[in-house]
Amino acid sequence: MAHPVGGNQAPVRHHRRGTQRYSSLHSNTLSNIVPALVIALISLAYLEEDGVLLSIALLAAAIVLAVATAVVWQTVVGAKWIIDLW
Repeated sequence: MAHPVGGNQAPVRHHRRGTQRYSSLHSNTLSNIVPALVIALISLAYLEEDGVLLSIALLAAAIVLAVATAVVWQTVVGAKWIIDLW
């Protein structure tokens, strides 16, 4: 019996398990807004040649970097803890 869409070909089944796993790992929605705002603030301060605003923007960048580093560190510690359970 002929397939209604593809003639005599069997229907092709696409397996997307790998991409679904990957998409679930990197689905941090709106996670780049704060760093983008800090970069915009640094660029605005640089264009306006405003030293005070540039100092504030660099302090904000240091804080964002420290928070990101702490998050990565806690992720590593958590992964190590999970591995130690096995």
